[in-house]
Amino acid sequence: MPRSRAPEMALWRLDCGHFDIDDLEGRGRVLMPVSCYLIRHGSDYVLLDTGLKAGLVGTSERQTGQTLTLNRTIADQLGQIGVDPARIGTLVVSHFHGDHHEQSGTVSNARLLIGAGDLAVFRSAPPRERELNPWLNGKRPVEAVTADRDLFGDGRVRILFTPGHTPGHLAMLVKLDGLSVILTGDLVHNRDQLASATPSGNHTDKVRGKAEIERVLAIARTEKAEIIVGHDQRDIARLPAFPAAAE
Repeated sequence: MPRSRAPEMALWRLDCGHFDIDDLEGRGRVLMPVSCYLIRHGSDYVLLDTGLKAGLVGTSERQTGQTLTLNRTIADQLGQIGVDPARIGTLVVSHFHGDHHEQSGTVSNARLLIGAGDLAVFRSAPPRERELNPWLNGKRPVEAVTADRDLFGDGRVRILFTPGHTPGHLAMLVKLDGLSVILTGDLVHNRDQLASATPSGNHTDKVRGKAEIERVLAIARTEKAEIIVGHDQRDIARLPAFPAAAE
């Protein structure tokens, strides 16, 4: 019996905004990118996070200690690479913080996968932006994640259950033909935290957070995977510049 052909894989980094932070944990002014990722697995598409709200395009929002901006919407970027948002079958939201879910309405045909603890937060205190309403109101399917999960059963796209930053935080391992990567979500906010497995100051459970950083580092060694920190400006260049994809 002939061996089935491996699915074609691709990974795009999408620009989902920036935080211009006046003083980040005593390190002075920091420009922090907001990253989202589109993964193609054969004919299936997965979107990891949806970034800051679309209404920021062409303007900015000042919050305490920081300014939020967005250059392009996810819909605009998907259009540039010819991907209809309706084709995205799975949306993975790494955690409940707003910069990771505020354009979710762009892919409202998708099922939503989110950590169980973070889903509980959403249901107890619905977010200000209403992008997640189709899922929170039961109109679209939601699956609560409580452990690592192989999305397609072939090990190519794996959700990593990494609580600590939030109760149900998720990261993701993607195994392409040319390389493997781990997309951290907010497991850490910059690469410097990896060497000492130091959680960020806003982790809700720093003990668990440290343990999960150490576990992800071990997975990266086993899988020979490169760790991509979504909020670290230095890591943008670790993937091809959009509209190119890593394959």
